[in-house]
Amino acid sequence: MATLVARPTRSPARSPVLAHDRFRVVASIPFLIGILLSFLGFAWDVQWHSDVGPDTFFTAPHLVLYAGIAIAGLTALTVVLVITFRYRGVTEGTVSVLGGLFRGPAGYVIGGIGAAMFLAYGLLDQWWHGIYGFDVTLVSPPHVGLVLSVLISMVGCLCTFAAEVRRAADQGRSWIAPAVGFAAATALLTAFVTPSAIDVMLTVAAGLGIDPDPNGTLALLYATTLLLVAAVLRRPGAATLAALMFTILRIGLWDFAPWITVEYAAAVGLFARDNTRGAPIIPGMLPAYLLLAGIVVDLVLLAGRRFGWNVWLTVIAAGALTPAVIQLTEPVPALFTRLPALFPPLAPLARLGHFSLVPSPSAPSAASSAGSSAMSCETRSNRRRQ
Repeated sequence: MATLVARPTRSPARSPVLAHDRFRVVASIPFLIGILLSFLGFAWDVQWHSDVGPDTFFTAPHLVLYAGIAIAGLTALTVVLVITFRYRGVTEGTVSVLGGLFRGPAGYVIGGIGAAMFLAYGLLDQWWHGIYGFDVTLVSPPHVGLVLSVLISMVGCLCTFAAEVRRAADQGRSWIAPAVGFAAATALLTAFVTPSAIDVMLTVAAGLGIDPDPNGTLALLYATTLLLVAAVLRRPGAATLAALMFTILRIGLWDFAPWITVEYAAAVGLFARDNTRGAPIIPGMLPAYLLLAGIVVDLVLLAGRRFGWNVWLTVIAAGALTPAVIQLTEPVPALFTRLPALFPPLAPLARLGHFSLVPSPSAPSAASSAGSSAMSCETRSNRRRQ
């Protein structure tokens, strides 16, 4: 006689939830890729304005920036539409849009709003270039709106990964991949706002007639960032992970931004400015030894948990030590000095950013030759003064 064996079946009510969660995790990957491309385009555009100068609407840095925001925006739109029409019954972790007409995760909604704003300001930038032609400065009304739009999209990406970390922890899933995405999104957002923070500091210092302190601003900004990452992830090594993502970003940009600017200028028949040094602009503003600060944060928080310290005292201790580490290891950001390492015990680590990791090409382009000539003339002038 045949024996019937009951097979376990998935609950019909639970299956859409699992598919919904899997879809959100997969969608976060192109969202992060789009944000990364937008940041690379931004760093390249800043380098271009510094080393070369004029640009039009359809330049390579702009196209990379636009492509990144387009990828992020289309991803956000897809997620909202799919969740609205396929997973309408799954409301956990979503917000209503346009009075309940659409639903989607808050991070994707925020990112989509930023992308829509970017499209509007992009059209304004095209109109601006049509009237005034070349941009001779990075700060123009359309550019300010574009930067704000990118910032909103980056905040949306950060919220997306923060939500996925919490959902993974609540559901007993692996939180490592969302945590890495959150750390990467944090590094991109903080690096993106760094130039604006330094510019505000310089403007305020000039208005008050006091000496500017770029690294004091960076120390506060990045110490706060590391503590926020530790508070969101709530896992050992969270601050170190964020600092590691940031260090990888800085090392990659250090050679990429000047190199691609020189090559693209030569390809379109333009020359570098006479006074350009070829120094990395965005990477030169970023702290070189943030990885050490991240380790300090995690060690202080670990000691607080191990010895039962008061939570507030532990956070205050970490918040006091982290800016001090950033200040001591690099009193002046690389962009504002020519010294390869400013803290002698850490001189071997200077190769993480203050020296080029890519050898110079054997046949330099006209733009790089102009930059090299300017640097050699400046060096000879400095030697005469000494």
